Amino acid sequence: MRSIVHGMALVLAMMTAALTGGFLYVLWTGRALDTGEAGSLHMLFQADGTEIAKIVASAIAGAVLLLPSLLVLLALPRQQRLITLGASGMPSAQVPAKTLEHHVEAAVRGVDHVQDVDVHVKQQGDHDVALSLDIRVDADADAGAMMGAVEERVAAALASPYGITTQRKPNVSIRHTNRRHKDGEQPAA
Repeated sequence: MRSIVHGMALVLAMMTAALTGGFLYVLWTGRALDTGEAGSLHMLFQADGTEIAKIVASAIAGAVLLLPSLLVLLALPRQQRLITLGASGMPSAQVPAKTLEHHVEAAVRGVDHVQDVDVHVKQQGDHDVALSLDIRVDADADAGAMMGAVEERVAAALASPYGITTQRKPNVSIRHTNRRHKDGEQPAA
């Protein structure tokens, strides 16, 4: 499906570029552009105008050409960030960073009083990862008590499917919020 979208975006960009190029040629040379006979349709393009009108029309044509060019850039597949995992001297595997981030995020969300979490994983050295966690918790949550549970869950989340034991503790930022608990109760003031 994505290849169809890529192809359509590329065709649209090429057609727009050809039409815009023809328009600018007619506009700046003052010559007529004859498309020839296309079945029973014969088209003749001709333009005449002042220098200012030509500049304005060229700017508009450039803006029109910019849209399909941006579509082509957006349609290009993005390269996935891969993290190399494995102990030194052992075979290693490459795992998408997003997969690791989602796995750790799910583990941290299971800790009591956690409302939301953002996880960022970065390759650190040959076979280690650095974790950064931004956790939003209930207003009445004890951040100190939560740290142990968070570190334990992160270690288990990485060790279980991936066999990773991180050399460093994750960089954790905890922010208290005034939102409701998961069970719908209003936090104490």
